[in-house]
Amino acid sequence: MRTVLQNVLGLWAEGLVSGNFAKFHAAAAADWKAKDTAAGLAAVYRPLEPWRDALRSFPSRGKLVLLQSEPYREEAPEAPAQMRENVGPESPWLVRGEWRTGKTALNFTLILTAEAGAWKPAGLLVEIFEK
Repeated sequence: MRTVLQNVLGLWAEGLVSGNFAKFHAAAAADWKAKDTAAGLAAVYRPLEPWRDALRSFPSRGKLVLLQSEPYREEAPEAPAQMRENVGPESPWLVRGEWRTGKTALNFTLILTAEAGAWKPAGLLVEIFEK
């Protein structure tokens, strides 16, 4: 799980720092790639650019706190959120968490899809807070 998150969030952070989301877009699930372009992703995440310096160390430094890891369901689950350490085998997969470094906290909600034997991002919502 942590390796998948480090890979996905690492490509995302690299895109934010450089302003070029080509690598992140290339690693995305086919459905997401069909809906967005690398330039479109750059525009969506542009409001987070003030935190580029803090995010240079994501995800290699800081602390990862997982809040939810379970199969993704579009309908609201009746049961409380689950925490499973390993991704899958169900697809798509939902991961919510927080990555902290210094006074910066990056909260994320990530949808992963299994494609061609790899977990690829199918959606990513990110919020950044200063504590």
